[in-house]
Amino acid sequence: MVNYIKTGGVIYGYSSKILPFGEYNSPATVSDFVVEYYDSTTVSLRWTAPHGDLPTDKVNYYEIRYANSQVDAFDQKVWMGLGRVMTVPVPEKPGIEQKLTINDFAPNKEYYIYIKSVQIIKGNLYTSFPSTFAYCKTISSSE
Repeated sequence: MVNYIKTGGVIYGYSSKILPFGEYNSPATVSDFVVEYYDSTTVSLRWTAPHGDLPTDKVNYYEIRYANSQVDAFDQKVWMGLGRVMTVPVPEKPGIEQKLTINDFAPNKEYYIYIKSVQIIKGNLYTSFPSTFAYCKTISSSE
């Protein structure tokens, strides 16, 4: 079963079950989303590109969002209220390592960062579940 939610004029489709052939599955959830480096304003992230509907499909894009405390990123209303990283890399083929550096975080703050993969099939958006958060606390600018 594919579930749909409309938020901000965009329709999102998602599934928590494996669907029979001929229907569309949500893309895979990023399972290895981690912080590689951080300082007072910069955070570098790394993950492996997930597959889309089929194991060989590329996803179309990523949504990366963050909060300053741990949240329920599975709740779509919460997700839409999180800070959004606007510049994200184009997805690679499944299994390829990807990296992103964010340069405008505030010093001495906690960041819980989440990623979703999105695939567009026949004009419909299919969104993965959010990843487990990648965490860091940026260092004070005086350190």
